[in-house]
Amino acid sequence: MEYPETRPLWFLREQFANNVVVKKPAVALESHQLSCEMTGGLPCAHSMTFTVFVLILASFFFVHCWDRFAALRSSFCRCIMYLLIIGMVVCMWLSRLYLATEFLHQCILGSYLGIRSLCTFEGNVKYLFSRPRRYAVSAVFFLGGLALSVYYVKLELNIDPHWSVREAFKWCPEPTYLRHEVGPIFALVRDLGNLMGLALASPLYKLEMKQSSFWRRCRFLGVLEFVNYGLRFSTFKQSGRFVFLTYEFLRNVIHSLVLIKYVSKFY
Repeated sequence: MEYPETRPLWFLREQFANNVVVKKPAVALESHQLSCEMTGGLPCAHSMTFTVFVLILASFFFVHCWDRFAALRSSFCRCIMYLLIIGMVVCMWLSRLYLATEFLHQCILGSYLGIRSLCTFEGNVKYLFSRPRRYAVSAVFFLGGLALSVYYVKLELNIDPHWSVREAFKWCPEPTYLRHEVGPIFALVRDLGNLMGLALASPLYKLEMKQSSFWRRCRFLGVLEFVNYGLRFSTFKQSGRFVFLTYEFLRNVIHSLVLIKYVSKFY
């Protein structure tokens, strides 16, 4: 296949279907609900997100324990923490390899990009938090325009921008396994909506952060996520692509904006 983002399951199925690989494995390659992906595999988004999540969570607990337990300040404890982080990330890689949804290099690249993104954010946090709303909104419009330009450039070059969706429908035995939430266009609109909500909440350094208990915050966040979960199931899936994508974009804008700017006022 000519796409470097191809997934192992698709790649092997194509090789066997075209008789490129004559000797087939003794174990049949099967697709199920967790392995029917509709996006490209490079880089691995699961690996990227999980790596960043584990690093943030580990940093929080490390600082929390550092201030309260002097016995945990040794280099031995730090080494144990690093080994736990590496072990959890490797387990994530193995899960993706087991499901034949990513190659190893895609998982490694995903984790690397996640670490580099986190380091870049921490190194420029003051600059990012001080950006005015107009600057942030313009940046989101630029990213959206860039994605749209790449889409039409691919069409002009006769490169199918929906190749991953076609591969998913081609090799997934059960179409009901394919959900619109894992489609590339949906993911792009979702992420742009979240970024737009973040941009509308800018500048972030002016946001009020009230001191409150952990459980009080969890209650308010739980209510917000419950409402957002209900709105996600109320998506207009039968009203055409434009209405569907517009609704999803606005839902994610509102969710991100309320989560960042307004929920903290009720703590």
